[in-house]
Amino acid sequence: MKSTSVANRLAFRKNFGQLKLGFNIVLVSSITLFSSCSSTTTSLPTTPPTAEAITAPQPTEDTGAAATATAESILLTKDIDARYGAALETADKAFKSEQWEDATTAYQTALQVKPQDAYAVGQLQLIEKSIIAAKEKSENDAKLAQKAALDAVEYFVTAKLYKDYSGETAPGYTLDIRNRGEVPLSDITLTIYFLDAGGKRIGEEETSPLNSMMHEVPVLKPHYMWRMESGQYYQAKNIGAEWKEGSVEVEVTKATVAEMPTEPAMDDSTREYADNKIEIQNLTARYYDSYGSDEPVPGFEFNVKNLGDKEIKRFVVTAYFKDANDTIIGEQSIDPLSSIMATTTSLKGNYTWKMDRGQFYNARDVGDDWKEGSVVAKITELEFAN
Repeated sequence: MKSTSVANRLAFRKNFGQLKLGFNIVLVSSITLFSSCSSTTTSLPTTPPTAEAITAPQPTEDTGAAATATAESILLTKDIDARYGAALETADKAFKSEQWEDATTAYQTALQVKPQDAYAVGQLQLIEKSIIAAKEKSENDAKLAQKAALDAVEYFVTAKLYKDYSGETAPGYTLDIRNRGEVPLSDITLTIYFLDAGGKRIGEEETSPLNSMMHEVPVLKPHYMWRMESGQYYQAKNIGAEWKEGSVEVEVTKATVAEMPTEPAMDDSTREYADNKIEIQNLTARYYDSYGSDEPVPGFEFNVKNLGDKEIKRFVVTAYFKDANDTIIGEQSIDPLSSIMATTTSLKGNYTWKMDRGQFYNARDVGDDWKEGSVVAKITELEFAN
């Protein structure tokens, strides 16, 4: 056992010596390799680098052009947006005001800046629809207004055989018309159809009474009448003997809505003088017996006092006749100093103009709906001598 133990210790020492020798060889080799690497490696700087050493790379010609193009693109985009925004602002404002022409122009300008812009295209489509709708409404309103105008014309026709100057009889008719509507009318045209005993039309006469040379009235105001002079009538030409006397049909074929007539303008000082210095006295309106008329006719009479100190060479008195509801249903204007009955050509300060006893002015267009005695009057025209 002892000899074996000695032998083992000798073997361990031998192996350990070999292991130690190998370790020393490896250590020496590592040191040699490290020294070799150290001798070929560049030494690190011990001071900070200079400014020249860290200067940024200089841009090339290509990178400079690209930067310029980008800047120009940004500016162009801003300009487009500005012009587009301005055009839309103008267009939308006009659109809200329904100024379709201005709105269309502005939206088209916006499309020139941004072609195919969905919003501008949509607005133009809405404008087109609005214009079409407005046109259709206007046409429909015009038709309704035309029908209302035709329906507003009330007529009174009497047809019979009249004796002419030769003593022979011939067909004829009298005509009165009234505006039952709420708007003034002009160019009223009626067609009178003459019928035989069987109700068949055998002839016709067309007439535009407001344009008649016998009694021209350019505009028939609401509730006003146009009446023929008593004793006058229209001849009906080309009506055969088969006509059944009194048998007619009437059709209103035309009536145009007109502008309401206005009084002649007077400057402020003249208007003030007319209102405060000219006094209409003893105004009376009633039915009068009239030569040539089978029935009493509406008429009026008055005096005029010049309370001021200015001489007047012309004045016009307009009398307004009312019905039981206090609605004006007719008027008559008189220029006394220009009348054939006038005995003076001017009205001096503090002077009075008076009608002759028994005279009156005929209010021929006042209808049967007039409330007798209901009248007002005022000065509607005035001219001074100097």
